[in-house]
Amino acid sequence: ALATNGVQMFSGASRHDSQGLNAGAVFVFADEVETDPDQTDLGWIQAGKLAAPDLEAGDTFGASVSAYGDLLVVGAPYASRVVTEINDDGDEVVVEPFPQAGYLK
Repeated sequence: ALATNGVQMFSGASRHDSQGLNAGAVFVFADEVETDPDQTDLGWIQAGKLAAPDLEAGDTFGASVSAYGDLLVVGAPYASRVVTEINDDGDEVVVEPFPQAGYLK
């Protein structure tokens, strides 16, 4: 999965294994020209990695990503509980899950 807000790019890696087999992660890339205009164009560089602290094997965090402005939504379709997020201050915030919508026909 891939999303951008124009300044950052987010790459979902739902099979990333750092917190268990297929727990997942999202890698964040920044356009160096946007973050430091005095630099020569280095293109997109990795600026971070996102993973909820309570991920478990099989959650597939990062299976889908969507970004708009300062908002990033990350799908973890096999998480069987509420997954948390990290706010701008580095604090853990509980995110209420959307009810499963099923499939459109």
